[in-house]
Amino acid sequence: MLSFLPAQPQGVTHDSKTMLVHSNPIQMQTMSMGKHAYSLSSRVSIRWPPEDPYENTDTTVLSVNNFFVDLRVEKDTKKLDWAIAGVRIVDQNDSRRVTFLHTINSRSTFQHVDIGLFTPMDNGDELETGTMIRPSDPMGAFPRQYEEVWRQRTPVTVPGPNIAYVVESAGSHVSVIQNMDGNGAEESKEVETFLARIGGTYIAIRQPTRIIQTPKAGVNGFIFQKFGDTEGVSVRHEEYVPKRGWVEKFVMGPEGKELPTMLRGRNDFAQAQEGKGNWRRPGQRVLVRGEEYVVRGFADMS
Repeated sequence: MLSFLPAQPQGVTHDSKTMLVHSNPIQMQTMSMGKHAYSLSSRVSIRWPPEDPYENTDTTVLSVNNFFVDLRVEKDTKKLDWAIAGVRIVDQNDSRRVTFLHTINSRSTFQHVDIGLFTPMDNGDELETGTMIRPSDPMGAFPRQYEEVWRQRTPVTVPGPNIAYVVESAGSHVSVIQNMDGNGAEESKEVETFLARIGGTYIAIRQPTRIIQTPKAGVNGFIFQKFGDTEGVSVRHEEYVPKRGWVEKFVMGPEGKELPTMLRGRNDFAQAQEGKGNWRRPGQRVLVRGEEYVVRGFADMS
């Protein structure tokens, strides 16, 4: 596997102590106005040229400020196709060009830099082009060109505050193994969790990950490699249905049933005072079911 940071997208730097740092993280986290304050979208189709376009998944993406959660479930089998979450960085010189930095990746393809070029279509949809690894290709295959068509969804309104947010677990640190190979390499394990809501759509994703830090030979600094537990990914997707309330759409993985929920009688967010106080302050911390999360993005939809 290549270094965790095979290339540095514009606006991103790293050093020997920090894996990934945006050049202005405060500005990135507190942006709450403008076109990208929040976005709820579904995928219409995917195409691997020269093949024809098709759609085999139920895909929902929630973006709030510069953070995103992307859940893709196979339509026929109801199995997980892909779950990713992290940071989205819009190119300062070309707003059509977006780099997605994955904190969670159920396929564990962290070594591939995810960059998409978005072009408006005549019908209001957006065409995304770029390269990525096709899931059906054998391990070690090169990324292919792809075309995805995305459509904006109008968020469903819910009783009470209509808000949009992404929160990330503050750090469920499991263990650190020092000098694991006799050459100064260290391995750390964490459980990453993202919770996101836009109006009446809520998605939670959790994945155990490990990061190996290896000293660079002959120079200062480190090489970081990130790996995700592909079998340990858990997701929960809920939608608000008028006259019924919140209902489960997809629940899967070893901890899917244990992830925070909006369901009546079990709502973990009412007690967490969702949408109040620190929830409205990106960079601040909130408690959900006794676990600490960092507010990454927030927008008031009213």
